[in-house]
Amino acid sequence: MKNKHGLSGIYFLQNNRETGKREPVAFEDLEPEEQERVLNETVNNDKLQRDLIIKLANTLYRIGEELGIYSEMEKPKDLI
Repeated sequence: MKNKHGLSGIYFLQNNRETGKREPVAFEDLEPEEQERVLNETVNNDKLQRDLIIKLANTLYRIGEELGIYSEMEKPKDLI
């Protein structure tokens, strides 16, 4: 089982195998097969896919800003 991080803010209700209850789980914390299932369920919903992509992009930006993380291509000149 993956460690839970909940960084993306993109949650889906999933059945908890231990409790049997439905609970929110962040997309990145889902097992790969569950991620595939969720994506397959959204394939015909353009607005949902668009919203997910925008939310993920904003989260990556925020994490990069907060932690000072840059790709080599985008690293500011004063950090080189």
